[in-house]
Amino acid sequence: MALSKYVSKRGKLMKKCKNRGDVRKEKKRKEEMWLLVVSTGSLAFSVTMFLIGSVVCVALLQYRRFNRKINGELGGPTSWRLISAAIFVAVWLLYILLSTLEAYCVIKGF
Repeated sequence: MALSKYVSKRGKLMKKCKNRGDVRKEKKRKEEMWLLVVSTGSLAFSVTMFLIGSVVCVALLQYRRFNRKINGELGGPTSWRLISAAIFVAVWLLYILLSTLEAYCVIKGF
C-alpha cells in the first residue's frame, strides 16, 4: 500500500522520510483507522543515544562518589553541584535534540 511523497494530516503537509514512518488508512467494519507504522531505525538511534547519556551520567556520579574533594554523589561543594547539574541537563537536552532531529530526518541515523 504505497502513499504519495507527502501525507496530509489536518491540513498540513508532512514530508515523508525513510525512517519516519508510514501512515496507512484501514477500514475496519464501518469506522476508519489511521495507523502509524514506524521503522526500527529511529528507535535504535534513540536507544543508543539514551545509553550513551546514561553512561556519561553514571560515570559522573561514580567520579563524584570516589573523589575525596567532593565527598558525595549529590552533595559536596556548591561549585561541583552546579557543574554536575549543568552536565546532567546538557546530556538530557542533547538527547532530546538529537532524537528529534533524527526523527524528522534532519540528521541521518543508523
